[in-house]
Order: sequence, then C-alpha cells, then structure tokens
Amino acid sequence: MSGHTATEKILALKGGKKEVFPGDIVTCDVDMIFLHSPWLTIPMWDELGQVKSVFDGEKVVFGLGHHVCLPASQEYATDLKNSRMWAKKYNVKHVYDMGSGNGHILVIENGHVWPGALAVGGDSHSTVYGVVGAFGTALTYEISEILLSGRSWFKVPQTMRVVIEGNPPKGVSTRDVGQFVLKMVGPDGALWRSLDFTGEYIKKISVYQRMIFSLLAVEMGAVTGFIEPDEKTIKFVKNIARS
Repeated sequence: MSGHTATEKILALKGGKKEVFPGDIVTCDVDMIFLHSPWLTIPMWDELGQVKSVFDGEKVVFGLGHHVCLPASQEYATDLKNSRMWAKKYNVKHVYDMGSGNGHILVIENGHVWPGALAVGGDSHSTVYGVVGAFGTALTYEISEILLSGRSWFKVPQTMRVVIEGNPPKGVSTRDVGQFVLKMVGPDGALWRSLDFTGEYIKKISVYQRMIFSLLAVEMGAVTGFIEPDEKTIKFVKNIARS
C-alpha cells in the first residue's frame, strides 16, 4: 500500500481491503469502543429483551467519571448504578468508575489503543487516540449498533498535514501552540480530514503534550488527529498495549 497515508492504511487493514482512497466507504472492525454515558445508549437493550452481550467485552470501555463531575444528585447516582449493572449484564469488562479520571486518558494509559488500532467513542474528543498512531474518531447514534456488531462504516478522509517547527518563546505552553494551530486552521478548516501533526516541535514534546493536538483536531472539524509513532510512542505503549 505504498503511496497511502496512515489513516488510509488503517482503514484498509481493518476493512479487509487491499487499499482505499479518500471518499471511499469502507466497513471496518473496531478495536475499542469508549462510552462515558452508557445511560444514553443502553436502556433500549432492556426494552428489546433480546440482547445478551456486547460483541466483545474486552473491547468496550466505560468511563463513568468522564463527564459526571457535578454535585451529587439522585439522577446521576441512578445512572451510575445502572451503568455498573449493565456492565455485568452485557459483559463489559472495563469499567473506570467515579474518581478514576478523564476517560480518554484512561483509555490511552491502560493500553486500550495502540499504533494501527481503530478506536471509536461516544464523545467528540475521541480524535485524541491518534496520539499513539491509532485512527480514533467520534461516533454517536451508531454506538448501540457497533456495541453489538463490532463493526462500523467510515468514509475515508482526505489528509491534511500540519508541520510545526522551531521552539516557542519562554512561557508559551504546548496548549498555547495548539490553540495557535486552531486559530490558523480555523474551526472548519479541516472538515472531514485526517489532521496529521508532525515536525521538529512535535517530535520534541512528550506523548502527554502531543495529546493536545490530537484532542484539538475535532475543534478544527477533523475526523482524527494522527501523530506518527516514534520511539517515544513505542516506549509509552510497550508494556501496556493490549495488542
């Protein structure tokens, strides 16, 4: 598959295709699904009464504290209780409960994504999984179906490369650089693109700092925010990646 971008290669591999091109529609197997609010997705399964399990419990992650950081309420307490119940009922193996932290970081730190993986989430910032060389993207209403089938269709995006060189002045943080890139590209400057971040600056910073760029990709309209794996990436995922 010479001459193809990393995103095209991943979608071709997961879709069982020799190669794919921008604009193609391809149905792929997913390696991980992240949910931060199962109570918005799973209740219908109880109504159907036919669902026994998600497609693969090892590939589904609940991050219950991702958004629920508000003062306690009976509504949230009930949602969380039901989510724990659903995890057992439908064979979800990975549940990060209240107090665990941001779900996306937990997914990355616990090896649920890796270079070449295809990961989706019911949250817009699922683009962040591109930081370790995965294809990470957000899906919403399709999540219920994907949880049962383990497959989803994707439109192969065009790729836009963002090259960041040099060193920022003293006092300028990585987040500042990310916001500057967002300003330059614009909130709709990368609509339905794979944003590939590279350059001297990206290579110098840590994997945690790189997350900012993959995270902000969605704020520019991108499908994913990809960063080519290097020695830092491999060292980061070496002892934690599940594949």
